[in-house]
Amino acid sequence: MVPTRAPSDGHTRAVVGAAVTGGGYRRRYVVSAGRDSTVRAWRMDSGVPALPAVTDGVSAFTGVVAAVVDGRLLALSRSANRPVEVWDLATGTTMERQRPRWTVAAAIGYERGRPIAVTADFTHRVEVWDLISGVALHRLESCGSRVTALACAPADGDLAIAVALANGSVVLWKRSGTDFTRHRLQERWQTTKVVCVRVQGCPVAVIACDDGTIRAWDGTDAVILARQDLDGTGHNRPSMSSPDRGGGKPEGNGTQVAVDSRPAPGVPSPGTSHRAATTGVRRSHVVSLAGRVVDGGLLLATGDAVGRVTVWETPGGTWPPPFCDAASDMFTVPGDAPVTSLEFTPDGRLALCADMDVFLFGRPEDRPVR
Repeated sequence: MVPTRAPSDGHTRAVVGAAVTGGGYRRRYVVSAGRDSTVRAWRMDSGVPALPAVTDGVSAFTGVVAAVVDGRLLALSRSANRPVEVWDLATGTTMERQRPRWTVAAAIGYERGRPIAVTADFTHRVEVWDLISGVALHRLESCGSRVTALACAPADGDLAIAVALANGSVVLWKRSGTDFTRHRLQERWQTTKVVCVRVQGCPVAVIACDDGTIRAWDGTDAVILARQDLDGTGHNRPSMSSPDRGGGKPEGNGTQVAVDSRPAPGVPSPGTSHRAATTGVRRSHVVSLAGRVVDGGLLLATGDAVGRVTVWETPGGTWPPPFCDAASDMFTVPGDAPVTSLEFTPDGRLALCADMDVFLFGRPEDRPVR
C-alpha cells in the first residue's frame, strides 16, 4: 500500500488525534483533528471524506474522540486555547454548552449503552456528562494529581473509567448501581498511557509503563502482558519480574503498514520489519497506546516518538491473559514521525496518526484513510 501525499481535502498540518466510531448497521467513520484547526470525518470503507471539514478557525486542537448519538455523528474536541467542544459533523455546528469545560483529557464512555462524555479538568476531577445536552451526570472525587490519560471500557457493561496520573499512578473507577468504586495502583514503575478493555465482562486497565512493560490491572491484581522490544530482535526481553506463565507465541492479527514509495536516505524502509531494517537501537518512550478484545483475542499496540509501532495479540477470554513472548508485528511509519494516536476498530483493524496522515490497516484489502 502506498499512501498518497496530502490531498486538498486533507489536513494541512499535523494530525493530533483520530477516533473510530459507528458499526453494526451504521456506517463506520474515522474522525480526525489537526493543528490546522479542522475536524474531519472519513469513510472507513473507502478513505474518502464523509463530510465537509468543520472548523472555528482558532482552536489549537490537542485531541478528539467521537460517537454516534441519536443518529448524529458527534466529535468531542480538546484544545489548548479553547474549552472542550462537541461538534455535530453533519451540520458543522457545536452543541450549546451548559458551561465551559477546560479539559486535559477526554474519552467516550457508555451508560446503559448510550455514548457519554468523560473529561478531566485542571482541578484533577473527572466528570461524566451528556454529549448533546451538556448536562453533568456524575462528578467524581479529585484524583489528587494531574490527569495525563483517560480511557473508558466498551459499551457491553457498566461504566468504567481508567485514569493515568502525573504522579505515575493509575485510578480505575467502576460503577455498580448508583455508586462508583475507586481503585488505585501505585508502584515503582510510572504509568505513561492507559486504555480500558473488558476481560470476561470485567473492566481491565491496560497500562504502558516507563519500564518498558505493558500491564493489565483489574483493580486487584496487576500482571505483565508484554515487554517493549529494546534490542531490535522483535522479541520481548526476559524479566525477573515477569510472571512465569504460559501463552506461547501469539498469532499475528494481520496488521500491515503502508509503504512509502520514497523512503528518506538513511531511514529504514517503512513496511519492512523493524528487526530487519534496524541496525542500531533508538530507545524511545511510548506516546500512544491501543487495546481491544476482538473475537476472544486481546489486541495491544504501542506507538513511540520515532515512528515505531509494535502490535501484540494474546488470548483475552481469561484472567489473567497470558504473557506475550513476542510481538505479532513491528513496523515504522513513513518519515519516522511520532505516532500521536492509535485505536483498534471493532473488527481488529488499527487506525493511527502520524504527521499529517491517518492510516487504517490490518487486512490486505485495507487502504490508508489519507
